[in-house]
Amino acid sequence: MSEELYKAYAGKDLPTVRRLCEGRQNLRDIHGRSGLMIAAELGDIQLVRDLLNAGAALDSQDMYGETALFKACDNGHLDIVRLLCEVGANLDLQSSDVMEPNEFALMRACKKGDLPMVRFLCNAGANLDLQDGIGFTCLIHACSVNRSDVARTLCEAGANLDLRSSGDVTALAMACRHGDISLANYLCQEGANMDWQSENGVTLLMDLSSSCLPVRYVVVSLLCTRRANLDLQNKDGNTALHLAIKNADFEMAKLLVYAGADLHLQNKDGHTPLISLLL
Repeated sequence: MSEELYKAYAGKDLPTVRRLCEGRQNLRDIHGRSGLMIAAELGDIQLVRDLLNAGAALDSQDMYGETALFKACDNGHLDIVRLLCEVGANLDLQSSDVMEPNEFALMRACKKGDLPMVRFLCNAGANLDLQDGIGFTCLIHACSVNRSDVARTLCEAGANLDLRSSGDVTALAMACRHGDISLANYLCQEGANMDWQSENGVTLLMDLSSSCLPVRYVVVSLLCTRRANLDLQNKDGNTALHLAIKNADFEMAKLLVYAGADLHLQNKDGHTPLISLLL
């Protein structure tokens, strides 16, 4: 491990990086970064070529699990990403950083909203459906940063619309929570499941109907228009209408009733939504 290489990296001193790596193409700094990783991160494509020609390890990972490809992608160096892919870089190696575990090149591009990078990596064959440490996919991340262009690109490339995170978040749920009506509508059109239920039987419609999100009325209206099932029940037998009434959100209750929610369904206590109103 080279402290001198780390100092060159920290100072963005590429000539020193080149000098230190001559004849030692796999030299690493104190954080496990190789000269190839540093050159890729700092955007020196000629140094990347020279190190590759000298036999530098293409897919080695630093102490955070990041590769040269990951670093080039993270910093928007599409020319270097192209070069690394041309020589066979693994597109899907995932990081081990405890703060952002199991991320990979395409996921980082999606989080940054780098559409040209996303398009290239999709076309290069990156796995669209890998999940990070909390179960987020590239598509969920794209929806979380309101990048409908990135989300559409992923969908067109064949991303799974319905993978759920460890907290039962889907791409559609993320778009709805962020109030991106256009993106939510697009995902519905593409066939996203509006009626998935958590282990407790909670649906997206229930979640939104009982939330305090400012956009909840518009989003619920969209789901109703798209024919979401209004009468699914959670483990307690409550529907979205039960929950809206329990929360005294009468505007939401009115919206659901006008959309056709069943007023007579009973929960496990034998209460209909109307009885819940009187309790």
